[in-house]
Amino acid sequence: MSKQRILNSLKDALKSKKRTQKQDIGRSYEHMVKNEATIDEFKRKLVVNKTILLESSPETLVSDIKNLLKEINATKLIYGRSLGLDLGELDIPTLTYTQTSNELGAGLFEYDTSIIHARAGVANMGTFCVTSSPDQPRLLSLTPKNSIVLLKKEDVKNNMNEVFES
Repeated sequence: MSKQRILNSLKDALKSKKRTQKQDIGRSYEHMVKNEATIDEFKRKLVVNKTILLESSPETLVSDIKNLLKEINATKLIYGRSLGLDLGELDIPTLTYTQTSNELGAGLFEYDTSIIHARAGVANMGTFCVTSSPDQPRLLSLTPKNSIVLLKKEDVKNNMNEVFES
């Protein structure tokens, strides 16, 4: 169908006095296919999306982060003030992001790795929902080439609609 024909059809429809009412089909996401193995689907999609997946526990998290930093050859680490981890045993320089981007200036771009908290994981897309706040500024996930994303398994949802409902 040509562009002009489509435009003409739209114009004719707008001129018509008879309007068709949109039929309500309920919430469209109710018809989505849901995978019962949400965590497995999420992990599978992360790997497909070229994510380095590392499962950890609160007891081994700092040690696991230290090993991951070595694996990715990180040189400097930046993180938000709400991180809640003691990173004193790391072998690279670290900075808690407490200043504004203007105060940090170009130095902000020297950090090649960040640690951020994800609000949720979206299993059917293999992505994270990351929110910005004064404790976790947006630039933490934008300026470094690597981001270590911390996410609890119970925060992984089947789809984006479930994230919005939680």
